[in-house]
Amino acid sequence: MGEDDILNINNAPYKSRTLSSTTKCEAALNHTTISSLDSNKIKQQLSMDGMDFYYLKMNPDDMFEPSTLDSHAIFGPLLGANLIERFNVYKRVNISQSTEQPKRNEIAVVDIKLGTRLNGHSGVVHGGIISLLLDTALGFAYHICLYEDKENIAVTANLKIDFRAPFREGSEAVVRVYLDRIEGRKIFFSAVLESKDGSVVYAEATSLFIKVNRSKVV
Repeated sequence: MGEDDILNINNAPYKSRTLSSTTKCEAALNHTTISSLDSNKIKQQLSMDGMDFYYLKMNPDDMFEPSTLDSHAIFGPLLGANLIERFNVYKRVNISQSTEQPKRNEIAVVDIKLGTRLNGHSGVVHGGIISLLLDTALGFAYHICLYEDKENIAVTANLKIDFRAPFREGSEAVVRVYLDRIEGRKIFFSAVLESKDGSVVYAEATSLFIKVNRSKVV
């Protein structure tokens, strides 16, 4: 996707850009804004539309080693026609100078399209696949928050999912990921899998990630 491509969510145009900067979780809790020459044009365009943020597209190649991607459940064997046909991750970048805290601190949005071979019941996506999508989206939120922390990684300690409505095969949807709070090595996220226009919630998740030294896991 080029830097002039549009990510359409809730019928609103959000500019997507190539990943060029990162935001730490602690800064994200303070509703971090960006400041760069490149962002000025974006600010001007979005302000005309009444927008105070945009989404920055992330590249999985920058997050994982090639061998990891090849075996990754989403970016490896399950990525393809009639399977997971699209899993594009976008970091939210706030450009407002307001110090007012948002009600929910959105960190990332994942644009998803599924095929017809990931079902449980006929025509309905398997709950295990939905869990995989949510867990992976939550993991990307951690990468966004602490991308520059090369010594540690996060592992899922707890993942609770409430299934709200059938997610039909062949559907497009978005996962919105929110940073709830940080307590030492514990990072709490929540997420919602919903239709692109926000009219249908398919599933909601809450999670606890634990930050551990990379050498103990890899």
